Amino acid sequence: TEVSSIGLSDDHISIIYDLYLEVFTDVSKFDMDLARMRVFKLLYSAAYILRSNVSMPCQIFQKKIHEEMGSHCMAISLASNGTTHIQTTLTVSRLCSFHQDPNPREVKKASSCLSNLSSRTAQLLTAFPGNEILIALGQVIEFVRKLELTSTPIGKAMTGLEIVLRKAQEWEQHASDRVKLGGCLSEVSRLVATWRKLEIKSWESLLNAREERYKMRARRHWLRLYVILNGVSNNGADAEAMTKQKAEATNSPGWLWKGKFKQVRASTTLEEEVLKDLEDVTKVVDTFILTSCIGEFRERISIIETLAYQFSESHESREHNIFRLLKSVGSYYSQFVPYISSRQASMREPLEKKLRDEVKISKWDEQSYYALVDSTERNHRKL
Repeated sequence: TEVSSIGLSDDHISIIYDLYLEVFTDVSKFDMDLARMRVFKLLYSAAYILRSNVSMPCQIFQKKIHEEMGSHCMAISLASNGTTHIQTTLTVSRLCSFHQDPNPREVKKASSCLSNLSSRTAQLLTAFPGNEILIALGQVIEFVRKLELTSTPIGKAMTGLEIVLRKAQEWEQHASDRVKLGGCLSEVSRLVATWRKLEIKSWESLLNAREERYKMRARRHWLRLYVILNGVSNNGADAEAMTKQKAEATNSPGWLWKGKFKQVRASTTLEEEVLKDLEDVTKVVDTFILTSCIGEFRERISIIETLAYQFSESHESREHNIFRLLKSVGSYYSQFVPYISSRQASMREPLEKKLRDEVKISKWDEQSYYALVDSTERNHRKL
């Protein structure tokens, strides 16, 4: 219950789980340079948040800036170097999504055409001061230009440009040729058409994106299982300590344990509780697999196997029992993976064919605004 109340986003859980995998699986499977960059960016972001919320004397702050100049240069280099690359380091396990994942390199293309359109709008406002349509257009342009480059998906930026186009059409409908927005508006329209083509290409990976969504749903249960299993492990450690204490009490003089012997004798019931915990864990892990849908099945088994790896290195008998339990459950249900995969492939095949056909017949040329809007709505309804 406590874990479910934590407001962790999918990105946060993905980062934590990826780090967990790197700790408790074969290190050779991971790109360590990529991991170091990811850790550096996370720590740098955390330091920035702490710095903005903690007051520091000016002299110390200036001294810190000089001492940490290398870190600042590294952060600037990573931010300016890979735009899309630095974002994927934070979500290694996720598929890039047109409407959800940032793409600074592509979104940056909107800057120049919006700047030209803003200048043209300001020029027209000098000729038509106080015009409500031009003022509203200028406000929308500025709003889109202020979108955060490193966190804005192409889909969101494209929606902003479409709003700009809609506002601009209100002016273009009634303006004479001499005071039209002209070529700068055509630049925006061309960029929207280009991004629509990118969106079409992304349709072929829609099913992969849906699979990633189901994996993410399965991973949201990982943290709960982690807390349950480690809680049982800690209870087991307590039981072993109590058993040891009881043995010492049996072989030592009574006066040495005066006032504590009653507590030691209660260890028998504690051991029974620990045994009951193991039975409960078996039910929890079994239910975790049995309640899985097709899309989450393989990922849930992978989570069980990763958790088993965590306990495999321990020399404590209690944790070794948990390892054997998890390994047994994972091995048993792994035999059903080929059947589940075959079923999933048979369900996916007709959907993939429909998507490929839709991509072939869709067309995004540089059209008029209204033709563009109509094509957008028609294709989205089909999807």
